[in-house]
Amino acid sequence: MNILFFGNTDVGCKRECNEDYFKISESMRMAIVCDGMGGHESGDVASRLVAETIMDVYPRLTEKQMQILSEDSQKDIPVTAERLYISAQLTNYSLQKYIEEHKIKKGMGTTLVAVHFFKGNAFILNVGDSRCYRFQNGKLVCLTKDHSFAQALYDEGSIDEAQLENYDQKNVITRAFGMDDKLKVDVRIEKVEENDVFLLCSDGLWGKVADNRLSDRIKNNLDSIDELPDALIRDAINEGGDDNITVVIAKSLPTGAVQEEIVPCEFTLTVSSPDVEKYYRSVLSELFNGKWSIRRLFFLIPIILILGIGGYYIRHFFRQDTGALEPFLPPPLEEEKKQKQWVHFLLDDGNNTALKMGQVIVDSIPCGILSELERKGRLFEIGHHKFLIRIDSMTVYSGEFECVIDPLGTDNLVNINTK
Repeated sequence: MNILFFGNTDVGCKRECNEDYFKISESMRMAIVCDGMGGHESGDVASRLVAETIMDVYPRLTEKQMQILSEDSQKDIPVTAERLYISAQLTNYSLQKYIEEHKIKKGMGTTLVAVHFFKGNAFILNVGDSRCYRFQNGKLVCLTKDHSFAQALYDEGSIDEAQLENYDQKNVITRAFGMDDKLKVDVRIEKVEENDVFLLCSDGLWGKVADNRLSDRIKNNLDSIDELPDALIRDAINEGGDDNITVVIAKSLPTGAVQEEIVPCEFTLTVSSPDVEKYYRSVLSELFNGKWSIRRLFFLIPIILILGIGGYYIRHFFRQDTGALEPFLPPPLEEEKKQKQWVHFLLDDGNNTALKMGQVIVDSIPCGILSELERKGRLFEIGHHKFLIRIDSMTVYSGEFECVIDPLGTDNLVNINTK
């Protein structure tokens, strides 16, 4: 079955930076849409890194590596679905390593929705609130469930469907790449029929254009499917375009290809960070095939020395954050170094889940999600700082704190009292 792909993205009417990113691989018959978070030079980096890393990792995974990573799994799932969620976890692991190495990007993350077409089936993976719809036989159906605070309230019966649609914090998400060591992913498998239309989009589209209008737009553009992404983006902009808007369209065409018999299903899977580390160990074991000989060590030592020397010079000559080359400079004098200390934020009302997912902005710089700053903290310069907590661009808390030199770190605790 052949698949036609079309996509586009727009910054919208009110944002200065486009933190959305999409990637299409016609050869792999895969499309990905990511919606980054964390502010300029954070969200846009996270969305791009995650989309490109999954596209790179997915076709490279060997069956042996997959067996190592999933040996503790109790799920009897198709290999293609397993490959998708392992790729997602490896990507999450890679993003967290990037965050650790780039402290300024602490708190960055991204949602993701992806679809991979294989032997007459669509394998759909989602994390966060980016969505996948299918238009089939004149009807539009959303195939993914949002991982959001509002959706969680709806699932537990605290709010009804009308309240869900109008919930003022509906964009506060509960899952994202980079948010946690353990990444939960939803995987759904659907049979693909001829002329099915799949729509992948960020919340900049579905948050502004109702599902019935999305359905009408797709129905009216079936003969000009290549123009559909731009048409949907214009619809969102006409409704205000408050957020970045990304749209990817995939349409199936008849080819008479053999289909694999897989029963449509959906499930949630979790792979932990220690499992991911098995992947890297497996790569080393494959290099030596489990045999450490003098001959192999003799071959390896020069490679390690070359890589070590090369890495040293790359670290000093190459800036990873901008990709720009810069001359080697001697380290600054001690009196020129800026003193910093660790600061932890503590929310007195620990049950306030919505506030815990708020974005903390210190001295006009996004510093991460409150729950992460509670757990891991962050380095700040010595002195007074002002901070805000924002949810959906709305300030819900403001205050000040002083960062002092304290070896124990007990004085560098910001108490946020909402009572």
